Amino acid sequence: MDATDVHLRVFAHRCDAGGATMVIVHNLGDTACDVELTLPGLEGSRLTDLLVDGTLEVSGEGTVRVALDPHGCRWLRAFAPGASPENASAKAM
Repeated sequence: MDATDVHLRVFAHRCDAGGATMVIVHNLGDTACDVELTLPGLEGSRLTDLLVDGTLEVSGEGTVRVALDPHGCRWLRAFAPGASPENASAKAM
């Protein structure tokens, strides 16, 4: 599978509102894949998954690699470096 195939199967969108940021990623294909996203303005932030336990680190360049199960999705909320996921309010950014 090449990168073009992955991009045809993955739908990602970002919502910024009221000082909060959500990144939602959907795998529309029937095989697992990894996708690298570029998230301007979120450099150094962490993303906490709202559907399963876990966090992802956004690099200093603003990129993050997201693993997706077949037909899977990730709902990720951004929060500032140093904030714990439990205490990351919608206004933490």
